[in-house]
Amino acid sequence: MQINKVIKNIFLSVLTVICATLIVAVVVKAGSLAPSASPASTMYTLEDIYNKIVSGTNASSHTLDSASTPIPTMHTLTDIYTAAGEHCVACGATELTWSDQAPDVMDWATATTYCSGLGQRLPTIGELLKGLGDQFVSGTQTGFQNGAGYWSSSEGGSEDAWGAGYVGNVSDDIGSKASGYSVRCVH
Repeated sequence: MQINKVIKNIFLSVLTVICATLIVAVVVKAGSLAPSASPASTMYTLEDIYNKIVSGTNASSHTLDSASTPIPTMHTLTDIYTAAGEHCVACGATELTWSDQAPDVMDWATATTYCSGLGQRLPTIGELLKGLGDQFVSGTQTGFQNGAGYWSSSEGGSEDAWGAGYVGNVSDDIGSKASGYSVRCVH
């Protein structure tokens, strides 16, 4: 009797392992991990990016195995930001003059009206980030307060707009236009 009980226990253990293996194999069955085709090119030059912004044309394909030597793109990041409508703060003819900080925080619509009343406008997110970077990274005193968030004119939709500030580093964020942020106007 003892031998039959041992054989029965071994048989049940083996059967349990086989069943568990089959269940796992059926449930976890994955397809082939080999790609169906080679990946598409995702490399773009500054020239490609500039042309896409300015004229909407798509870039030609680029590969890393080119035998030719690199050629200059003739467009800088400043060109690209300008083409995208994000002018920098101190770029010759586009140099901005910043207003003093508004006395109170305000929602985005009030901030837009406030700047308009001064004959100025809210800065774009690019201008705002450049102004914050000039002060907190480059050390140029531009009048921004550490820890304050500032509105930009760049909208993120009908209910949201971009803002930026400095708390240990310059950062931007999209927020509700109903939120209260500090305001610096430009012209």
